[in-house]
Amino acid sequence: MVGNILKIKTSVPPQGANILPRPCILESLDHGLWAAEGFTYPLTLVSAPAGFGKTTLIRSWLTGREDRAAWYALDEADNKEDRFWLYLISSLQTLKADLGEGPMEMLRSNALSAESEDIESFLVTLLNELFALDKPYILVLDDYHLIENVRIHKNMAFFIENLPPTLHLAITTRSDPPWPLSRWRAKRKMAELRLDQLRFNEEETGRLLTETKGLALSEAQLNTLHEKTEGWIAGLQLAAYSLTSNNNKDRFIHEFAGNQRNVFNFLSEEVFTRQPEAVREFLMQTSILNRFCAPLCDAITGSNDSAEVLSALEAANLFVIPLDNQGIWYRYHHLFSDLLRHQLSSRQPEMITELHNKAGKWFFEANELSEAVYHFLTVKNLDKVAEILHANSKEIVESEGPNLIVRCLDSFPDEILRKYPLLAVYKALYHLMRKGREEVGALLALAEENADEKLKNHREYSSIVALVKAYHNLFSHKIPQALEHAQEALRLLPADNYFLRINIAIISGDTQLFLGDPKLPTPFILKPTKPAAR
Repeated sequence: MVGNILKIKTSVPPQGANILPRPCILESLDHGLWAAEGFTYPLTLVSAPAGFGKTTLIRSWLTGREDRAAWYALDEADNKEDRFWLYLISSLQTLKADLGEGPMEMLRSNALSAESEDIESFLVTLLNELFALDKPYILVLDDYHLIENVRIHKNMAFFIENLPPTLHLAITTRSDPPWPLSRWRAKRKMAELRLDQLRFNEEETGRLLTETKGLALSEAQLNTLHEKTEGWIAGLQLAAYSLTSNNNKDRFIHEFAGNQRNVFNFLSEEVFTRQPEAVREFLMQTSILNRFCAPLCDAITGSNDSAEVLSALEAANLFVIPLDNQGIWYRYHHLFSDLLRHQLSSRQPEMITELHNKAGKWFFEANELSEAVYHFLTVKNLDKVAEILHANSKEIVESEGPNLIVRCLDSFPDEILRKYPLLAVYKALYHLMRKGREEVGALLALAEENADEKLKNHREYSSIVALVKAYHNLFSHKIPQALEHAQEALRLLPADNYFLRINIAIISGDTQLFLGDPKLPTPFILKPTKPAAR
């Protein structure tokens, strides 16, 4: 039975104070929408995660046209079908009091009970009455993600497809409704705004924090907050709230993350705890990944339905950001990832090592060596890290530059270096280049003591030993010896080891320049050499 309505649910909300103007995005909502008789398409879908300003944006869009707009604020109770349509018609009656009287009578007669099949007659009657509208009107359905009733979804699709040109529907939602959106998109029956359009750009972030919130922040501080929040409006608002009472702004901004109390509470209450247990498990376990695809998620979670889960997460706008146009690789929003990792550490800390090892194994088998090293290194699986670096040091240095391998080398104890003497030589080289001559002699001795004959005859090993000796002599001002070792290294090193050949060419040129003839280094400096990737 139809009951009374709560008028606040069918009233256009007041415009909030201190709202940052967004003229460009408001213009995009109007672009191509209006026709002489009304509207060119029936639906505007504003779909994005919690806290991206969907409701605020649509309310701003209605400014100056409130007399042509109706509003329906949805809640969980609206999943009852007769209640849903009661409120929708009541919203329309704020535009014209007698609009939808015929369908309202059907509601009063309980025509839309769960067992009723008379929904088509109801919808046809309602749509026919809507064709009597003589002016263009906008109906907003706010928070449509709260609707889970399959019959409502199905009948809303029919309703949208048969709207008169004088009524436009604007939907705000955290997840995509199960409507034929692809078909409507192809037929230009809808416009849509999503996370990429809704999030603040750098200029808007600066204006919000300095002009609207009155914070005195440097350009560097603003840039850091923008990068950490990725333009997430609620995150910026929460940061601003904390900054107003924080005396050490630099420290707060440096430490700002998804486990910061206000952000953590928002994401926990509005996003994480609202998910089914199976989804929460998936989110936590995959949070250790900087990027992920379905096969990788299957490998670390032990499931075989990750493709379907990822598709559902993307449709639900669960802070999942696609990294390509094919829907293969994704990542989580930075602050959401922080929250998920915190939840994993709190709830299932015993799983973290296993998850990283599974991820490392998958990336290694996929020949994504740097990411394999990252995961093994994170859980201090140093044997596996050393095994990968020992077999693939040249490839990793040329694709990633030296920083990753240097970070690994600093983590290795002597027992690892004894097992993999080539890494001891690399460590000696990077010590010379970054830290000076201390420990170099000991590292070379350790390598020489533990290298077998096969390794000693390996050209890469011998050339790096020669390069280390060249640097060591150069820093000891033994220029002729440095030149001798550099030339030996250049002769031994394979032609495709571009990164080390650049270093050898530089030191060879430097030593000959120090010998007093500026013409001698020219062949080394000018000889074409392919640069390292980074």
